[in-house]
Amino acid sequence: MRTHHEKYMRRCLQLALNGEPTVSPNPMVGSVVVHQDRIIGEGWHYRSGKPHAEVHALEAVRRPELLQESTLYISLEPCSHHGTTPPCTDKIIKMGVPRVVIATRDSNSAVKGKGVKKLQEKGVDVIEGVLIAGQK
Repeated sequence: MRTHHEKYMRRCLQLALNGEPTVSPNPMVGSVVVHQDRIIGEGWHYRSGKPHAEVHALEAVRRPELLQESTLYISLEPCSHHGTTPPCTDKIIKMGVPRVVIATRDSNSAVKGKGVKKLQEKGVDVIEGVLIAGQK
């Protein structure tokens, strides 16, 4: 039986595919915000150099006060460095999201593990390894 984490991560992966033609050289990433077992925000990385999936998902939430009781699912570890966009970890922390579930860490050396560490240092519960490559 699939766990609720797997259910929402599958949606993240579906959303990520929307960016296939426009995000290169960046990875395709999808994200959903879940409150009381209901998706209240979705997003994906639309275009290279533009806001990332989790930013779009957070900004899609109509009632931002619910974020403090929600879980953010992301198919890839959120960035923690300044590039062409500000760090996604900063937005997650600022919005008060208490829990983040990711499929895998980012292999980019500018990110790898640093996003997870930054979130955890700010008290965010991070769950990793949901639907990692090779799982059915």
